[in-house]
This record gives sequence, C-alpha cells and structure tokens, in this order.
Amino acid sequence: MKTIVYLLVIFTAVSVGLFSTTSCRKKEKGNCYCKFYSGDRTHYDLTSLPRDKQEDSCKVIDNNAQAFAGDCKLK
Repeated sequence: MKTIVYLLVIFTAVSVGLFSTTSCRKKEKGNCYCKFYSGDRTHYDLTSLPRDKQEDSCKVIDNNAQAFAGDCKLK
C-alpha cells in the first residue's frame, strides 16, 4: 500500500511539473498560433521559412482556420 501511495505521489509531482513548464512557455517568433471557438489551440512551426513566406503561410492557415471559427496570428 505504501508503494502505491509513493508511486502516486511521484506521478502527480512529475505531471504537475511537466504541465507547469509547457503551459507557461513563451511564444516563439516564426510560429503561427491559432485559437478556435471550441477552446482548442494549435501552432505551426514556420521558423525554417523566410519572414515573408512565414507571413504568407500564416495567412493561408488563418483563412483555413476561419472555416472552423478560428483565428491565427504569426509571432
């Protein structure tokens, strides 16, 4: 029983640690971040493209996301 409680405590600590580091991550330049009415969020890594191609690609992604009540912005 002590082993199960011990493992549960470790699992909870690791889960909370991973969640806090990923949820507070700063938005990176060159990524297209999208939000949807449903609450879903996603991003597309465009860092390998030149800035003008990043802007064009994010506009295309934004146009596609609008069909799903979404909005995308390039950071």
